[in-house]
Amino acid sequence: MTDERNDGGWRSHFEALGFIALVVGLALVVYELQLARSLSISERLSSGAANEIEVKAAVAEHADVWLRGCRGDELLLEEQVVFTQLVRAYSFNNFMKWRIAGHGVSDAANESIFPDSVARNIHRFEGFARSYSTLPLLDPDWEDVVAERVAHLRVAEPNPNAPLATCGT
Repeated sequence: MTDERNDGGWRSHFEALGFIALVVGLALVVYELQLARSLSISERLSSGAANEIEVKAAVAEHADVWLRGCRGDELLLEEQVVFTQLVRAYSFNNFMKWRIAGHGVSDAANESIFPDSVARNIHRFEGFARSYSTLPLLDPDWEDVVAERVAHLRVAEPNPNAPLATCGT
C-alpha cells in the first residue's frame, strides 16, 4: 500500500512539474513574439527614417528643379521627370508613414501630420498640385484624407502665400 501511495505522490509531482513547464514554455513563446514585434517595429521605423533622408537628399540635390517645379514654372522635359519623381517620393514617404502610424507602429496621435503635409503642398504650390494630380493613386483612404485636408485649407487659407522654401515641408 505504501508503494502505491508513493507512486501516486510522485505522479502528481511530475504532473505538476509538467504543467509548470508548459506554463513557462507558453510564457517564453509570448515573450519571443513580443520581441519579434518590437524588432519589426524598429526595422520599419528605421527604414522610414532612411527613406526620409533619401527623399530630402534628392530634393536638396535637385533644389533648383524642386523650387521651380513647386512654383509652377515651365520645366524642361528632363526637369519635369525629375520633379515628378521627387513629388512621388515625397508623397509616398508621407503615405507610408501615415500607414505605419495608422497601424500603431508609431505615434498615432501624429498620424494626421503626413496627409496634412501633402495637402499643404497641393494647396499652396501650383506646380506641386499639378504634378501630384498626375501620380497613380496610392490608396483610396489616403486620397480621401488628403482631399479633405485640401478642401479644409481652401476655406481656412483662401489666398495661400507661403514662402517657396516651405514646399516639401
